[in-house]
Amino acid sequence: MNADELHALDFLNTLNLGELRSEPEGETTFPDFVTSDNVAIEIRRLNKHLRTDDEFEPIPEVHKNNITTIVNNELRNYDFLSPNSISVSLQFKRPFNLDKNAKKKLKKELKKQIHTATLSKNFQVPLQIADGISLTLFEGNGRSDQAYELHIMHDHDLGGNVTKSRHDSMIVAIKEKNNKIPAVKKKFDEFWLILVDYIFSRVDKYSVIDLHKYQKIESDFERIILLHRRDITQWQDLLPWKSP
Repeated sequence: MNADELHALDFLNTLNLGELRSEPEGETTFPDFVTSDNVAIEIRRLNKHLRTDDEFEPIPEVHKNNITTIVNNELRNYDFLSPNSISVSLQFKRPFNLDKNAKKKLKKELKKQIHTATLSKNFQVPLQIADGISLTLFEGNGRSDQAYELHIMHDHDLGGNVTKSRHDSMIVAIKEKNNKIPAVKKKFDEFWLILVDYIFSRVDKYSVIDLHKYQKIESDFERIILLHRRDITQWQDLLPWKSP
C-alpha cells in the first residue's frame, strides 16, 4: 500500500466498517479495499491539474523543503550586509529544475541578487534567481536575531480559486476511477471513492458548500469522501451533490 492508501485505511478504521480486505482483485487493481458488507472502496489522490488544450494534466509534486533549505542556508551568510532585518518572500512556479548544477547556479544567483538588492535598497521587487523561482526582499525597521529571514513562501500553482482547482481535479479523478467500475460492477454491492486532498490545507463543511456551487460530477459511486491529507478527523461526504 502507498502512503495515501495507508492514510485512508486509518480513516476507514474510524468508521466501524468491520474487516477491510486489501486489493480483493489482486495487487494494484481496482478497488483498493472491500468491506465485509461487500462495499468496494477506491483511494485516489486529489492534486491540482493544469488545463492544456482542454485537457487536464497533473502538476508534478514540488520539493518545497529542498528550496527552503537552500534559501535559508544561504540567507545566514549575509548578516553583514544590512543593519536592519530583511524579510524574504519566496515564490516558485512549476516546472523548475533542482539537480546538482541547478542548485549551484541558484545559490550563485541568490548571492548576487541579495547583494545587489540590499546595497541598492531595491526592496519589494521580485528578483528572479532561477527558472520558476524568485524572491522579494522587504526591509524592516529594526534588527532581529538574523538579518535575513524567510517569512513567506508562495506557490503560484496552488494559488487562485481553491474550490475551482478542487472541482477541476475531481472531474479528472472521478472520471478516471468511474471508468473502472463496469469491469467489476457485478462483484460488489456498492462503490465508494475517497479523495485524499493535496490541494488545500482544510476540509470542512464550507469546502462542500463551495464545491456544490459547481456542476455535479456524474458517476456510479454511491459515496465520495474528501479526506484531509494528514488529519483523518477532517473529512466530508460530497454526496448527495446539491448543485445550484
